[in-house]
Amino acid sequence: MAPLLTDTKGEGKASTKPARGKRSPLPTELARVDVLHDVPAAERTCPCGTPMVEIGEEISEQLDLVPMQVRVLRHIRKRYGCPGSVHAPVTAALPPQPLPKSNASADLLAMLLVVKFIDGLPLARFEYVLARWVIGAASVLQPLLNLMRDALLEGPFLHVDETVVQVLKEPGKAPTSNSYMWVQTGGPPGRPVVVFDYDPSRSGQVPVRLLHDYRGYVMTDGYSGYNELMRTDGIELLVCWAHVRRRFVEAVKVQPKGKRGLADEAVALIGKLYGVERDHKDASDDARLLARQQHSRWRRCAPGSTRRCLA
Repeated sequence: MAPLLTDTKGEGKASTKPARGKRSPLPTELARVDVLHDVPAAERTCPCGTPMVEIGEEISEQLDLVPMQVRVLRHIRKRYGCPGSVHAPVTAALPPQPLPKSNASADLLAMLLVVKFIDGLPLARFEYVLARWVIGAASVLQPLLNLMRDALLEGPFLHVDETVVQVLKEPGKAPTSNSYMWVQTGGPPGRPVVVFDYDPSRSGQVPVRLLHDYRGYVMTDGYSGYNELMRTDGIELLVCWAHVRRRFVEAVKVQPKGKRGLADEAVALIGKLYGVERDHKDASDDARLLARQQHSRWRRCAPGSTRRCLA
């Protein structure tokens, strides 16, 4: 049965001092959302054969957060007991929680990870308990990350790029120095995967470490740090036409005014390649492959000529 959600207001006064070994109750002024957990009907019969009746409930609270709103989820677990038997009552089970010993909801943990890793807000601006929640949530997500990496390496090709990030108080590095988030995307057809790996270094050993078990095609930019990866048996490094074109555009800019050279021809030819891709961006894979074979292959412009043109 789906949980029943009901908006209620906090009832009663929170104790100023929790019992030994207990955490302080959440502020009573926060809005409450009741999440009802009931015992399945099939489990409400006492071993003696008598139908159980409701005799109470257990309530635990989690701090929940939605954009511009803080609230408390009240988990109400119905309890049933037999009125004429000494057998133990039964209580509705609490659904699995990401951090069972915390009173943070799954939505709150998701928000925290987004704020930390997507929005880039340092954990130093959060309370210490939030930092512990991030670490705890990371351990919960580790199996999912492992599966994502397995799927990433199953694909026939992948893209890799390193993005600059700055980390405060990183051992051995100034706060203004660059660190890197190595982004990898790929995976089997129809199942795209994006994996982020942090490393303080931009060394060519990083992609080798990340992809040492991979065999297939790898698309990168023109950074020389990928050269070591290119020397790995079974990995075919692909080049990016956008980065190749950039160098020819720079050469065009320094040419004498009114002069047209080989750099101009290269920019024009790359433009034709872009045109083939643009005209077939919505085509099927087979149709796009056929178009590339027909229109994007190099050939000699004329018999005996050293110049090359597109097919």
